[in-house]
Amino acid sequence: MTIFDDVARRGGAGPDMGRSRRTGQNPAGMFITSEARSWLADRRAFARMIAPYSAAAELAVFPCAKPFIAQYRRGGRRLDFVACDHEADREGGSFVLIDRIFAVEPPACVLIEGFATSRGVDPVAISSLVAQPRAGTASSGGEGAAWSGGEGAAWSGGEGAHAVRHCIAAGIPFEGAEPDEEATTAALVRAGFARRDVANVTLVAALAQDRGTDPSRHGGPDAAAVKTWAAILAPIHPSVARDIAALDHWWRAAFAIPLPQDSQWSSRADPGTEGIGSAVMRALNLQRDRHVFDLVLERLARHGHVAVVFGGSHLASLWSALQAALGQPEAYRRYDE
Repeated sequence: MTIFDDVARRGGAGPDMGRSRRTGQNPAGMFITSEARSWLADRRAFARMIAPYSAAAELAVFPCAKPFIAQYRRGGRRLDFVACDHEADREGGSFVLIDRIFAVEPPACVLIEGFATSRGVDPVAISSLVAQPRAGTASSGGEGAAWSGGEGAAWSGGEGAHAVRHCIAAGIPFEGAEPDEEATTAALVRAGFARRDVANVTLVAALAQDRGTDPSRHGGPDAAAVKTWAAILAPIHPSVARDIAALDHWWRAAFAIPLPQDSQWSSRADPGTEGIGSAVMRALNLQRDRHVFDLVLERLARHGHVAVVFGGSHLASLWSALQAALGQPEAYRRYDE
């Protein structure tokens, strides 16, 4: 579950309440060309080309280091895929590239990592959340901890929220690019993963990204951060470790080292490493990549010009499928060019 799903459960806007006054329609959305219909008809075949992430594949296909924009054009349609580094530096490369796509030729629709597509176009909960102050730490606790505290503050300082703010300012419709987490978890369980492992790896990934996007946080996860994130994840993942002692108990069985002694804890949920954490994340990311690929083709057919703001490693997994559907990227744009 994302931070925004949690806020909605506490009384924010749900999927049927999350549409703004904008319709998301534009001239390109008035028709679907025969070529676009072909994309949609063939998308299942293309989707079979999506591969689980590997660092070797990323090195093989990427023309340069992340972050960068890969621009695709086909049949009068255009996709700007911003392959981001997750960061909180307003002067960082991902932020610069997002500024650029809105400044030069703004897209008609933007798909953003971090919240579910089922929330609808311009979800009010997201718009409200990114407007709130970015302050606090995950240990601040309280009812507002899920947003004004560390994890919400960290996301609101990241590249996804930066894209949302651009969309709001420019009147451009935006949508989440994530599948529903309930369905994704069910798919992983069907594939043979234990619910407890899925839950705790999801917790570790959240803690690691929280630390990575909040410059004030260093070292391992603290007890308050674990409790805050566990409370957010529990409605979807009831078997998640509820405190740091429970997480350490699971950690010793999963990684054969006590959590406080593990200097590599934040990389345990990295899909490019080894172990149960990386295995769960590769399977999870494959579900996410299939969803965003399907969404991209649908929105391109409807809107004509679409931007995607997503972690760059996902583009490596999508590379062959996007090339089959849209051709080789026409251009690349680095932030320092």
